[in-house]
Amino acid sequence: MRNVTIFILSLATLFGLELGLQERERVSFALPTAERETCPYIDSKDLNLGYVSKAVIGIELGQVPELLLVGDSIIAGDGFEDKSQSLGPRLEQVMTQKGYSLRVRNLAVPGYNLSQQLRLLEKVLDENKHHRPAGVLLTLNAGDADSTFKLTADCRLVDSSTKPHRGRSIAAVLRLESLQRLVFAKIILAINRSSFSDHLGSRLMAALQPRLAERRWQKAIQDLKRIRAIVNERNIPIAVLIFPYSAELTVPIDENPIVRFLVTIVTKAGLESIRLVDRLIDLNTDEAFLDGNALHLSPAAYDQVLPDIVRLVESFNEMGVSPPLPSASGHQ
Repeated sequence: MRNVTIFILSLATLFGLELGLQERERVSFALPTAERETCPYIDSKDLNLGYVSKAVIGIELGQVPELLLVGDSIIAGDGFEDKSQSLGPRLEQVMTQKGYSLRVRNLAVPGYNLSQQLRLLEKVLDENKHHRPAGVLLTLNAGDADSTFKLTADCRLVDSSTKPHRGRSIAAVLRLESLQRLVFAKIILAINRSSFSDHLGSRLMAALQPRLAERRWQKAIQDLKRIRAIVNERNIPIAVLIFPYSAELTVPIDENPIVRFLVTIVTKAGLESIRLVDRLIDLNTDEAFLDGNALHLSPAAYDQVLPDIVRLVESFNEMGVSPPLPSASGHQ
């Protein structure tokens, strides 16, 4: 009798948890962000943006030459307690050490796709017509053709391509769907933080293969061409930084069709690009891991790609980046 009672109570607890998760989620995928009282995002009046980071609201480009970083969480510093360790500040520090007078302005917003990045860049340039940036670095990865995210009242980024459940689904409760998703998410996170990811690389890449359909990227290609037109009109140099999804870090470069596909997309749009995945392929699991749907890089990982990015920014020199300051001896 005791065992039967324990079994019934355990079953009731599982179903209770499932009901609670369904009531809380209401959507099939959601990415938790900060606590509500410290939420770094607000809903934007611009419906094309959806939401925006408080850090990029109402910015004014300054008199010092500025390089604009446009992208998503991978350069926004998402997951960093100390944002000074993220890509923007580290790049500015290196450029300063090399004698350049250059400010790096981070316009990246976690969860943004390419269409949102385009709209944010348009707004910043339109609102600062009298200031010409020294250059634009745009990030691109396999998620940039995905649907946009929405911001819920409790500051959660929600995939807008999914439809909310109409009440609780009894069939879903019986299948414990929400609990399955929760357990699966935790397992994937643990795998990405461990050496087991090395054995799953080919399977993870196969799961990403459907993203390589060009029809899926038609809107993204149009956005890239629009970005090129905007910067060309103002004579602003631009390049695309191709960052990887975490699955791409688990396979050899020659077995990675995603990066080749993205290079082709960028070339068709008439833009220059650099493949940063080539520098990140040998990272340890504590230097790059997947959390939710976001790839987090450590400061050590950023240091792997900084030399390539610095050389790229230096190539912008003749188009607006202030040259290195002369040394005390008069030599540069």
